[in-house]
Amino acid sequence: MVRISLNKQKYLDLENVQLTSQINTIINNSLFHDKNELELQYSYLLEYDTDILFYYEAPISIYLKSQKNFPFVPNYIVKYHTKNTEVIFIKGREELNEFQHNYLKELRTINKFCKENNFNLKIITEDDIYIDKLFNAKFLLHFQDPFIKINYNDTVILSDIIKKHKKISISNLIREASLVKERQAELLYVLWYSVANHFFDYDKNSKLNMNSMIWIDKL
Repeated sequence: MVRISLNKQKYLDLENVQLTSQINTIINNSLFHDKNELELQYSYLLEYDTDILFYYEAPISIYLKSQKNFPFVPNYIVKYHTKNTEVIFIKGREELNEFQHNYLKELRTINKFCKENNFNLKIITEDDIYIDKLFNAKFLLHFQDPFIKINYNDTVILSDIIKKHKKISISNLIREASLVKERQAELLYVLWYSVANHFFDYDKNSKLNMNSMIWIDKL
């Protein structure tokens, strides 16, 4: 289960949002939203992306003049530190073509609205969700708030070894830190905690394993 997040917001500020001529109104969506499986999995990616300022779940209802009684509700709106806000619709691969075909004009209107507000419209499928980043996010979020006490001296030990090598595999790092199996298990837990909290760096686009390379980006 995804933990409670300080990055998740409820109501989008619509005060400065500019409407296109084809949009009837946009209102905050106050209804409880039960996430489907794709949305749930995507939320792990949102939780672990350090470039995200905050995000909204099913935040607004967009009423077009051509579909006054049928609101378009983005699954997420995501605000970033370094790039434009994204308005995200999540669709299963099998329903994507039908969705785009049936609502081509409406999606063009929504896309125009996004451009006028410096938003990016994104329609994503499971191909964008079930990636190595998802494995990493779900794995590391488990260690971000540790359920056992962390010995912070161990982070210094690991850090010193990484600094010496510049880059080192996880397996070699743990072996160099200790030859005792029980001690290695303790250090590995500290390592996952450190990676989860962005003390150490790794290739976020590749699935983490014991052969993954670790470094400290600030060096």
